[in-house]
Amino acid sequence: MKKSDLAVVAAKPTNKAGRPVAEPVEPRARTKGNARQHRTRRAQDRESVTQALERVRLRLNAVRPGLTETGMLESFMQGAGNPDKLREAYRRAIPIGRLGKPGDISGAVVFFLNDDGEFNTGQVLSVSGGLTMHG
Repeated sequence: MKKSDLAVVAAKPTNKAGRPVAEPVEPRARTKGNARQHRTRRAQDRESVTQALERVRLRLNAVRPGLTETGMLESFMQGAGNPDKLREAYRRAIPIGRLGKPGDISGAVVFFLNDDGEFNTGQVLSVSGGLTMHG
């Protein structure tokens, strides 16, 4: 998934009780002619989310997993022709020296959900073994 494939979710009060209802906001393509409009709209989206979060005291965080040992990754590597060579290349590229495990991802989610993460909001936690440090 590319960054441009992601959608922003804006919370706006739309029901009779005044509770925010999440609405997907389609990503906008950056073109030469709409860069200013794009920046303005993103600022408006962030402001909408910020105002909604302040009203309901909602914490909004995300976990961004890196290469993780799953059936999907295994299928991809098998289809690549030489899965052992690819697995070794991935392992060497990750500073911690191994692929992620599903428990690594769930541990990050649990952190955000329990009392240890109660003061965190608006955070994106990369669980990649340091791979995202290199760009």
